[in-house]
Amino acid sequence: MPIMRTYSPLCSDKIAETVSIASDCAEAVIDWALFQELVRKRRRSQSSYSILVQTTDAEGESYSENLTININDVNEVPTDLELSNNSIDENVAANTVVGTFSTTDPDTGDTFTYQLVAGAGDTDNAAFTIVEDQLLFNSSPDFETQSSYSILVQSTDAGGLSYSENLTININNVNEVPININDVWQPSVALKIGGSTIGVDTDIATDSNDDVWATGSFQGSIDIDGDGNNDLTSNGSLDGYVAKFSSNGDLVKALKIGSLLTDIGIGIATDSNDNVWTIGSLGGSIDIDGDDNYELIGNGGSYVIKFSEATNAAPEEVTQLKITPSEPIKTVEPNTNISFDVNYSTEPAETPTTGIVFQMHWDSSQVAFDPVTGLTERFSLGAQPISEVLDDPIANGGLDGDPNTDKYILQAWIDEEGKWPNNSNLTLYRANFTALPGFEETQINFSANPDNLPANSNFVPSSIALTLHTPPPSPTLDIDGNGVIDALTDGLVAIRYLFGFRGETLTEDVVGEGATRNTSEIVAYLDETADTMLDVDGNGTAGALTDGILFMRYALGFEDQALIEGAVSEDATRTTASAINEHLQSFSL
Repeated sequence: MPIMRTYSPLCSDKIAETVSIASDCAEAVIDWALFQELVRKRRRSQSSYSILVQTTDAEGESYSENLTININDVNEVPTDLELSNNSIDENVAANTVVGTFSTTDPDTGDTFTYQLVAGAGDTDNAAFTIVEDQLLFNSSPDFETQSSYSILVQSTDAGGLSYSENLTININNVNEVPININDVWQPSVALKIGGSTIGVDTDIATDSNDDVWATGSFQGSIDIDGDGNNDLTSNGSLDGYVAKFSSNGDLVKALKIGSLLTDIGIGIATDSNDNVWTIGSLGGSIDIDGDDNYELIGNGGSYVIKFSEATNAAPEEVTQLKITPSEPIKTVEPNTNISFDVNYSTEPAETPTTGIVFQMHWDSSQVAFDPVTGLTERFSLGAQPISEVLDDPIANGGLDGDPNTDKYILQAWIDEEGKWPNNSNLTLYRANFTALPGFEETQINFSANPDNLPANSNFVPSSIALTLHTPPPSPTLDIDGNGVIDALTDGLVAIRYLFGFRGETLTEDVVGEGATRNTSEIVAYLDETADTMLDVDGNGTAGALTDGILFMRYALGFEDQALIEGAVSEDATRTTASAINEHLQSFSL
């Protein structure tokens, strides 16, 4: 029968001090729960305890031994965060130190990092920067603007545990020198330039007559001379303007520069001949002189406008000539034909000209030029013979500014009466190329020599990008994408999927090491491939207890009858082990 033993601490001052025992020391039993509680409370002041324990059997025989109890130190969460100073005078310099952080933590000697974090109380985090353990004000504070700031600071100890606290930084109001209003500059002319929403003046200039020119931007309607009447109304969200004032401040004239998008007047200057030059940015085609016709055509960029001294009139209208491929991008496979339409249009639309001369450029290491087709009689009357294939000079990127293109052809249409073609959005011809065996990617560019353009016209460069068509990779039975087809990972995922499992239950504990697909990607992958890849027996339906079992057996190395035994559907079209094996091998790595 088992021998009952009792354990008790031997009578000693040390053990009596450490362990609470009965007055009769010889018959006491150690209260381990009480001992552990006492140790927990005192662990910061003592890292180990020495006790002497005696064991006595039922027959009175005993043995005693000294035992050491070691206390394991663990990292604990910081409990408080303080800033050495929480107030600062207004008007101090930017990047002034507000105070130094300190942290209270049960772990003696721990180190901390500090950062501003998002959360309740982080309203003014952006106004400060923390450098090591110091809080810096980013800019000079002003009591009259804001008298206190709220920030949320997090202290993180060396073990990664953190504590956050909302702190308030107060701005001290200091006595400032008053301003003597008699010292303030008094204007001889003052005008308010404003309107229903936004009015911004960005630059001014004077001419030899002491007239003042101003440019800026506005939205809605704007009163430039301050007489209470609106002088200009914007076309779009923001328009530019140019205004001329006499030396005594009277408005002489005002012009709106605007499209249906955002246009901004940026700068203005006069030259020695009293011509006025202004620059700005345009969002679309802009009307300069307020006649509701577009003088500059574009989809963004900058403008430079000259107003002559004699008339201060807007420049003559410029016609934009556009050669546009029928599609901006085309996917291409090596050794295949490439064809696209080359279209012509103008802005303003259907503006007749004396013709057009332009170049079509390509990279002969990527594509081979084939003769153009589709040049109809409608255009052949004015069409000049297409040039031979010419070498595109390499200097400065060639005629089209693209160093990758090395060949081009010239194409021209001429009409001495200036009526060509008097239509818009017309197809000039069909361009044809062949992608070479080593095709990767290239561009077909269209350019023109400004010296060969009709008067008052501008050519808008364009291109078509040819990219390599890359077919998607063939599906494989490596469902988790780790490079291995495994029965206990890919096979189990397939069976769970066929049973209808989705989300984390689909992949829990069955994704292989090094998997490159997460759960959602695995679901998407099987949604796309399961009907073909997992219909192993070819009956038109992928089933867990037929096709799924066949996949598992195949991945485990089953062959012949053992592969298909009891797992092939009655209506299967693949019923033999060789047919099943051939199908699964077609989806191997």
